[in-house]
Amino acid sequence: MANDMSFGQKAIPAYHFDKAKVIVSFGADFLGTWISPVEYASQYAVNRKVKGSDKDQLSWHVQVESAMTLTGSNADNRILVKPSEQGAAIVALYNEVASRTGGSSVNGPSLPEKARTAIKKVAARLLENKGASLVVSASNNTAEQTLVNAINDMLGNYGATIDFTEASLQRQGSDPAVRSLVQEMNAGKVDALFIMGANPAFDLPDAEAFKAGMSKVALKVSMNTMMDETTALCTYAAPAHHYLESWGDAEPRRGHYSLVQPTIAPLYRTRQAEETLLRWAGSQNLNAAADQPYYE
Repeated sequence: MANDMSFGQKAIPAYHFDKAKVIVSFGADFLGTWISPVEYASQYAVNRKVKGSDKDQLSWHVQVESAMTLTGSNADNRILVKPSEQGAAIVALYNEVASRTGGSSVNGPSLPEKARTAIKKVAARLLENKGASLVVSASNNTAEQTLVNAINDMLGNYGATIDFTEASLQRQGSDPAVRSLVQEMNAGKVDALFIMGANPAFDLPDAEAFKAGMSKVALKVSMNTMMDETTALCTYAAPAHHYLESWGDAEPRRGHYSLVQPTIAPLYRTRQAEETLLRWAGSQNLNAAADQPYYE
């Protein structure tokens, strides 16, 4: 959403950790769990290895976080802040960079002196590496991510360590859209609800409101792989294959297409969710080879 506001593109850009001499992460565990960790770890390793040359220049990595992560354990410097101070840390870095590049400052909560001093040093290092730095954040706050975009823009990172040409098409979920669904369910405006690979009755922060809304939906169908909290509240369960039992295709990045092939045969009496939808839709391809219209 922040990228949509900043650049008119509702997508996550391609991050190039291998092109960054200075990396600053605000709670983004990009080596462990954030967006595409296998891809990012491969890039990150490029400038973290001593190759034996006098010209070796290792990247400098700062992790601003509240709890130890895999990424934080690999950082050159960890700046510890409370969860409630992550936004303040982003504001502090933005203001430091803006003050030295002619940008406008923004108001925000203050940081403890120790963290503020550390952020000033980080800003100086970033400014020494314009166009060769990268700032990322795991925040789910649109305003905070917009500030991160502005920091990268002031540092000249777009087109260098960040670009939208091969934007990531992962993580396209929308919290406002889910909140809107919960409100519509509780208002009795939803007649049918289909759940596929999600457990909102357990995972959502307002799970109780979601469950209350489910009681007002007449038809509730789960195509999850197991009897989880959401499936237990549904009218019907049409259990789907595990992803290791499934066929599929993917476009994880713009222009990067891939096929998904199962590694094992189905273990239980399940059916791929897409095939279930084809059958319910009355697909004309129901006589396909091996009785698998979706595969065909």
